[in-house]
Amino acid sequence: MRGAWCEYDVAMHLATRYKVISKLLFFASLIVAWAMVLVGVAKVLPPPPHAALRCLPVTLCWRQPSLLQIRAKF
Repeated sequence: MRGAWCEYDVAMHLATRYKVISKLLFFASLIVAWAMVLVGVAKVLPPPPHAALRCLPVTLCWRQPSLLQIRAKF
């Protein structure tokens, strides 16, 4: 009977150890995933606002005629 309890204690010790290791690895994978998302989003962000202001009048003039056109609904 004592041998069974020794095996149980060893199994519980190892299970606790593996549980901590698995939680740390899962946390590390979450950090890597968030870093990949942040890098991906940073690459597709629009240019700074001062660069967009130069294009604004051209964009408004380009879209204005399309606003005045009447389209048939059917």
